[in-house]
Amino acid sequence: MDAHITRQEFKESGEPAKPFKQYLDEQGLEFLRLHRHTGEFAENKDVAEQLREGTVRPAIKAGKQLTIDFAGVGMATQGFVHALIADVIRSEGAGVLDHVTFTNCLPVVQSVVELVADYAQNTPAND
Repeated sequence: MDAHITRQEFKESGEPAKPFKQYLDEQGLEFLRLHRHTGEFAENKDVAEQLREGTVRPAIKAGKQLTIDFAGVGMATQGFVHALIADVIRSEGAGVLDHVTFTNCLPVVQSVVELVADYAQNTPAND
């Protein structure tokens, strides 16, 4: 058997590949890679607000499962995480957290996310 397969044969043998974004949309998923926007240190609250209004809130409003990926982020300030998720938790209710997954969090980042999530759940929306 010839193990050599040309690119054309590969294209003809299977279904065309879907762009990742299209696949996520079809599955009702949203994936936010923070490192692309923050680098190793997530601290800029303006960036967090842009991500909240451009990705986080629209995903939640659309009923999508949102994954916030902290891969490559070694540290995130409380202010950054607060600007990213607190207002959405307060305005949509604590149940929103059933639709959000935080992945690849280092322990120090995880503790910040947990602190902010707990705070947001116990604080009125107009603080």
